[in-house]
Amino acid sequence: MKNKRVVLGIVALMIGVVSYVIFNKPKDDLEALKADYTIHIEDTASITKIIISDKTPKSVTLVRTKNGWETESGNPVRIDAIQTLLETLNRVRLKNFVPESARDNVLRRMASAGKEVKVYAGSRLIRHFYVGTETMDEMGTYMMLKDGKNPYAMFIPGFNGFLSTRFFANEALWLRKTIWAFDNLEISKVEFKDFDTPENSFTLTVDNGYQLTNATGQPIKADSIKAAVFLAGFRTVEYEGVILPEDPIYKRQDSLKASIPAFELTAWKKNGSWKKLTTYHIKANEDAAEFYTNLGKFDPDRLHAFISDDKGKELFVLVQYYGLAPVLVTVHDLKKR
Repeated sequence: MKNKRVVLGIVALMIGVVSYVIFNKPKDDLEALKADYTIHIEDTASITKIIISDKTPKSVTLVRTKNGWETESGNPVRIDAIQTLLETLNRVRLKNFVPESARDNVLRRMASAGKEVKVYAGSRLIRHFYVGTETMDEMGTYMMLKDGKNPYAMFIPGFNGFLSTRFFANEALWLRKTIWAFDNLEISKVEFKDFDTPENSFTLTVDNGYQLTNATGQPIKADSIKAAVFLAGFRTVEYEGVILPEDPIYKRQDSLKASIPAFELTAWKKNGSWKKLTTYHIKANEDAAEFYTNLGKFDPDRLHAFISDDKGKELFVLVQYYGLAPVLVTVHDLKKR
């Protein structure tokens, strides 16, 4: 009986030791492992700044301001892009561990083509990690914390695809596509110069009503409703896309500027600031039908353009006649019948 008690005691001791090993030390190891792949941020409302850098090298700093998200240079950020990025930071989770046999290769690719991401809440750095390439099945993306031990395949539950394209470092691609974004009540003057048809040009001044003058400076009575609708367009009209260095036309900016524009449209605010859109025709493709019409062999849909302002900033973009329709009017459209 005594021996039986001894045996039971030894068994109980062994069970206690095994239980301690299983439920205590591994728990610590699991917590450390979990911390090594925890990239998501629960409270994205606390995020005030995000810095994304790549190997080209390009870098963008996104800052939360009282007016919403902006780049460090003060340009408004695309709402869809920042919302997608914040959602990614909130929902990203572990998909798979990286096999030891693939670890070095994943790290090499991350070092050569990866992106570095820093996330701040106030002055505190709350996440610092790297975004690598997609997994073989393109259903996950390799990521690794700055001081992490290993890379991991990460994903967003319910989303089929990779996440690296959400972390882009080219500031031009973050910019909101609105050309002016001027409140119509803040506009003091608009000047339209049509180089193809000069008689369409005009200046519209807002001062206790609307004062309209034609290309020669002759006063013309403006239709107040049409003028108000015209000015409202400066809130929302957008360009189609930014022209990047890899685009062939990018290197021909100087020759483009040396040619005669199609038209210029400048709007001034009451505080003296202004923005100008200067457009240039695009030659039509020779196999397009319009090439042989009286359209002057120009693309009937798109124009190259520069957006410039009083701060000396300039952006090279592609615009569409369709997108500019709300503000693309002539003096004849604004005069009172």
